[in-house]
Amino acid sequence: MDPIDARSAEILDQIDGGAPAIETREERTRRRITALLERAAAWGRDADVERAVTAVDLALSEDPNSALAQKLIHRNRETIMTAFQSFLGDLQRTPSLARPLHELGSAPISPRAAFLLSRVDGTLSLDEILDVSGMPRLEAYRYLCQLFLRGILR
Repeated sequence: MDPIDARSAEILDQIDGGAPAIETREERTRRRITALLERAAAWGRDADVERAVTAVDLALSEDPNSALAQKLIHRNRETIMTAFQSFLGDLQRTPSLARPLHELGSAPISPRAAFLLSRVDGTLSLDEILDVSGMPRLEAYRYLCQLFLRGILR
């Protein structure tokens, strides 16, 4: 099982444990994003950066086309960026593949994450990969964190 999926399911079970029996989609979006980002901030303070980043990733995935979700994400951008930056650590370090590319065929990698992965050549630092990605910083941080969490990068 994908390590992100396992951790995500555990976190969502916690978040939804006390959820109202009946709630609108908008209420669910607000409740989940707010709770996920509050937990991400708390886990970040406790140096549990893997759980913090997973909670942020879940918040970013929660009803992404909703205006409310976008507003909540924008309002909490600092919390999100702090979680990603804490997880990634020193941006001057050079990431490398944790497994050979031919073993990644079944890995759940999005096209954007695959693009970032293609920039990992053993010479570029994380900061340089972020610069050449052409993606907004938050998006590039998110996909780099996913690659590390899945054990694809080290």
